[in-house]
Amino acid sequence: MTAKPCLSRVCRAITALALLLSMGCATPVHQRILQVSEGMDKTQVLDVAGNPKRTQRREGGDLWTYVYYVADQQFERDVRFEGGHVVNISMPREVPKADQGQKITRDYENLVKDSEKKSSSNYKEVSGGEND
Repeated sequence: MTAKPCLSRVCRAITALALLLSMGCATPVHQRILQVSEGMDKTQVLDVAGNPKRTQRREGGDLWTYVYYVADQQFERDVRFEGGHVVNISMPREVPKADQGQKITRDYENLVKDSEKKSSSNYKEVSGGEND
């Protein structure tokens, strides 16, 4: 009967080790974005770096912004696409702590404005004029 408790301890140890190893496999954004290089297409960037925090359409291209934290400091990096391929990856930008909450508010306000523009452009205004 001593073999069963020993086997049980071994199973628990292996399970714990597997759990620890799987936790270590989660690579932070700031390390994954280092694998992005010019010429990659959007699918390759998504596979390597994951989903961006924000996306924008600018000057015929797309701009994806990745946000990450080191300790308690927020950083951003932009990936710019033209023709569906990476043409530039920005250096990390430190977001001042005082601006972090304001930036979230501005992003939300811009999202609401964009949504309102899209919904209002889908409907034509009907004027109530009299027929002569």
